[in-house]
Amino acid sequence: PPALPRPSAQPLASPEMLQKVRSKYSHLLKAFTHCDSQSTGFLPERELRRLCGVYQVPYRITEKAMAMTDVEGNEVSYTEFSNNIMRVELSKNVKAAAGRE
Repeated sequence: PPALPRPSAQPLASPEMLQKVRSKYSHLLKAFTHCDSQSTGFLPERELRRLCGVYQVPYRITEKAMAMTDVEGNEVSYTEFSNNIMRVELSKNVKAAAGRE
Protein backbone atom coordinates (compact mmCIF):
# COMPACT_ATOMS: atom_id res chain seq x y z
CA PRO A 1 0.00 0.00 0.00
CA PRO A 2 1.15 3.57 -0.62
CA ALA A 3 2.70 5.40 2.31
CA LEU A 4 0.51 7.87 4.15
CA PRO A 5 1.50 11.50 3.76
CA ARG A 6 3.63 12.79 6.60
CA PRO A 7 2.27 15.62 8.70
CA SER A 8 3.77 18.99 7.96
CA ALA A 9 6.84 19.76 10.00
CA GLN A 10 5.88 23.41 9.90
CA PRO A 11 4.33 24.42 13.24
CA LEU A 12 0.85 25.88 13.34
CA ALA A 13 0.34 29.51 14.27
CA SER A 14 -0.32 30.10 17.93
CA PRO A 15 -3.40 32.04 19.10
CA GLU A 16 -1.06 34.84 20.20
CA MET A 17 0.45 35.01 16.72
CA LEU A 18 -3.02 35.14 15.14
CA GLN A 19 -4.07 37.98 17.45
CA LYS A 20 -0.87 39.90 16.74
CA VAL A 21 -1.45 39.76 12.97
CA ARG A 22 -5.15 40.65 13.30
CA SER A 23 -4.37 43.65 15.43
CA LYS A 24 -1.55 44.74 13.09
CA TYR A 25 -4.03 45.07 10.21
CA SER A 26 -7.16 46.23 12.06
CA HIS A 27 -6.63 49.79 10.78
CA LEU A 28 -6.78 48.51 7.20
CA LEU A 29 -10.26 47.06 7.79
CA LYS A 30 -11.47 50.42 9.13
CA ALA A 31 -10.05 52.23 6.11
CA PHE A 32 -11.53 49.69 3.70
CA THR A 33 -14.95 49.99 5.35
CA HIS A 34 -14.77 53.78 5.15
CA CYS A 35 -13.87 53.70 1.43
CA ASP A 36 -16.49 51.04 0.63
CA SER A 37 -19.31 53.59 0.67
CA GLN A 38 -21.83 51.16 -0.86
CA SER A 39 -20.95 48.36 1.61
CA THR A 40 -20.30 45.83 -1.17
CA GLY A 41 -17.21 44.29 0.45
CA PHE A 42 -15.23 45.15 -2.69
CA LEU A 43 -12.93 47.97 -3.72
CA PRO A 44 -11.12 48.69 -6.96
CA GLU A 45 -7.69 47.04 -6.94
CA ARG A 46 -5.98 50.40 -7.37
CA GLU A 47 -7.77 51.84 -4.31
CA LEU A 48 -6.87 48.84 -2.16
CA ARG A 49 -3.22 49.14 -3.17
CA ARG A 50 -3.35 52.85 -2.32
CA LEU A 51 -4.79 52.08 1.13
CA CYS A 52 -2.04 49.53 1.75
CA GLY A 53 0.53 52.22 0.95
CA VAL A 54 -1.15 54.83 3.14
CA TYR A 55 -1.33 52.40 6.06
CA GLN A 56 2.25 51.24 5.49
CA VAL A 57 1.54 47.62 4.67
CA PRO A 58 4.91 46.37 3.39
CA TYR A 59 5.04 46.24 -0.40
CA ARG A 60 6.13 42.56 -0.47
CA ILE A 61 3.21 41.53 1.73
CA THR A 62 0.75 43.55 -0.37
CA GLU A 63 2.08 41.99 -3.59
CA LYS A 64 2.09 38.42 -2.25
CA ALA A 65 -1.44 38.78 -0.89
CA MET A 66 -2.66 40.43 -4.10
CA ALA A 67 -1.13 37.62 -6.19
CA MET A 68 -3.19 35.11 -4.20
CA THR A 69 -6.40 37.16 -4.54
CA ASP A 70 -8.92 36.85 -7.36
CA VAL A 71 -9.47 40.24 -8.93
CA GLU A 72 -12.86 40.19 -10.62
CA GLY A 73 -13.67 43.09 -12.89
CA ASN A 74 -10.87 45.11 -11.26
CA GLU A 75 -12.63 44.71 -7.87
CA VAL A 76 -11.04 43.06 -4.83
CA SER A 77 -12.93 41.37 -2.01
CA TYR A 78 -11.71 42.61 1.36
CA THR A 79 -12.44 39.23 2.96
CA GLU A 80 -10.31 37.34 0.46
CA PHE A 81 -7.52 39.92 0.47
CA SER A 82 -7.36 40.09 4.28
CA ASN A 83 -7.34 36.29 4.53
CA ASN A 84 -4.41 36.25 2.13
CA ILE A 85 -2.56 38.91 4.13
CA MET A 86 -3.06 36.71 7.20
CA ARG A 87 -1.64 33.70 5.33
CA VAL A 88 1.42 35.65 4.17
CA GLU A 89 2.07 37.17 7.61
CA LEU A 90 1.52 33.93 9.50
CA SER A 91 3.76 32.02 7.13
CA LYS A 92 6.48 34.63 7.67
CA ASN A 93 6.03 34.58 11.47
CA VAL A 94 5.92 30.78 11.72
CA LYS A 95 9.13 30.50 9.68
CA ALA A 96 10.80 33.11 11.89
CA ALA A 97 9.67 31.31 15.06
CA ALA A 98 10.91 27.97 13.72
CA GLY A 99 14.30 29.54 13.02
CA ARG A 100 14.62 30.63 16.65
CA GLU A 101 14.12 27.11 18.00
